[in-house]
Amino acid sequence: MKSFLAYLSYLWKNWDISSRLFFVFSVLFLIGFFLIKYNIEPFYIQVIWFIGFGGIFLTISFISFFAGFLINVLLLLLLPFILTQTNLIFSDQSRTSITLLIISYFFLITIVDLLIMAYHISDRVFLHTLFLLIQYLILLSSILLTFAILYAYLGNISNEGIKTSDRIIQNWDALYFSATTFFTIGFGDIIPHSYSSITKSIIIVQAMISHLVTTILWPIIIIFTTRSFNK
Repeated sequence: MKSFLAYLSYLWKNWDISSRLFFVFSVLFLIGFFLIKYNIEPFYIQVIWFIGFGGIFLTISFISFFAGFLINVLLLLLLPFILTQTNLIFSDQSRTSITLLIISYFFLITIVDLLIMAYHISDRVFLHTLFLLIQYLILLSSILLTFAILYAYLGNISNEGIKTSDRIIQNWDALYFSATTFFTIGFGDIIPHSYSSITKSIIIVQAMISHLVTTILWPIIIIFTTRSFNK
């Protein structure tokens, strides 16, 4: 045991900051994963797991631009399908706030990841900027699809979801409402039900995320990439 700790101490001294962060977050992730697996699930254990997951995700972007890009894109593409294939979609209304927190956390990680990647561009600026643009567009699409799935699902719950002049809400209506909410257009032809507390909470979360993505994230990315071009 002492020799193992001595070897670990030796590695720690020779690692750079990225490797140290990756190790710490990996340990947190594994601890949280195994405790949750064995049904030890107080709230702080879940917090440890999510901190570890997010830390690993962001540290990878510090280490490698293209590895961060691939993982980010994979997460964004899978999130809408994960929602449809698991019990994350409000199977229990008491878990609404937790579900929204998880979705917001995932999108926040991808937003911070984009900023990290943009800030650390040093070579092949045009190629890296192109990848950032692709990742940004995938982020937009993932947000639109994720919240459209939520709106469509909530249409099956009494006094929840969205309503139009038609009695039947189609999936296209949910995607259309998600887009008008995201881009703050708000025509008013499709609106949430009057007593739809869950739906209105989702709309608030989507509006906040859209503000971060459209008015804060992309301008900062442009500033970072322009600085890299001028070097």
